[in-house]
Amino acid sequence: MSDTKRPTAQDIETVRTLFASGFREALRETPGPEHAAWVAQQWAQAARVMDYAAECLQAEEKGERVPEVEPPEDDGWIPWAGGEYPVPGGTLVEAEDRNGRVYLPAHAGGFRWDHYGGGTDIVRYRIVQTNQD
Repeated sequence: MSDTKRPTAQDIETVRTLFASGFREALRETPGPEHAAWVAQQWAQAARVMDYAAECLQAEEKGERVPEVEPPEDDGWIPWAGGEYPVPGGTLVEAEDRNGRVYLPAHAGGFRWDHYGGGTDIVRYRIVQTNQD
């Protein structure tokens, strides 16, 4: 048996409070509205996960069936296998590398899109805003 303690509703509420504090701090430090929107989107996703965890704990405590996970909505992520820019260089995108790091929205021209087999190869991206030139 694992020594890991199962989270309680209080644990989840503590994490929610700490995360909200970090969210407010990140929002204050964002350099522009597109970054603020990205931070808000990440907060909303984390809040949904915390809400689901709380629902699962409540169901278990009552001896009820744990709620089913709903299929994810189309979140806009596009798989990337390497090559030339998938979008014009001025397009604002989020990118995720092979290590799982998600980069803040930036212009596509600022990323290295070809693959070398390393952890920083971009494996998926999401368009945040198209270039309106």
